[in-house]
Amino acid sequence: MAKYTAEKALRLIIAGKAPTGMEVGGYLDLSGTAITALPDGLTVGGSLYLSGTAITALPDGLTVGGYLYLSGETNLKFPTVWYGLTGEATRWRALASDGEYTLSESDTGQLVAGCRGPWTRAQALAHWDRKTRTDERAKLFVAAIKALNEKGE
Repeated sequence: MAKYTAEKALRLIIAGKAPTGMEVGGYLDLSGTAITALPDGLTVGGSLYLSGTAITALPDGLTVGGYLYLSGETNLKFPTVWYGLTGEATRWRALASDGEYTLSESDTGQLVAGCRGPWTRAQALAHWDRKTRTDERAKLFVAAIKALNEKGE
């Protein structure tokens, strides 16, 4: 499959004509667009910016070479599908986002949010579920972790 420039990929994705398995060189900034979906098998060489989009799910087979930015993302259903980072065998999924930070889990069981972590679920709960943490982010992240524990995931 041909590698697309970010500009060409942006046009195809917005038009709903992006092919399955699309490969984009460099970063791809889709922030603030009205897109609702990404093509399955999308590979982005750099970071992928999805802030402020109407995307409800990440595509199967997503691979990102840099960071996955979801800040301001309110329509995404959590937890997301597992996605890969270029050069890493570890896969990730987003568990929750407060619009500024995203709580992500690796397939090795490590949790990160911004510069916090990597932590086990127990360590993350010890941080986010303290009596002194009454903010909405802490409540959201604790609920996401407890939901996974209840499901046995």
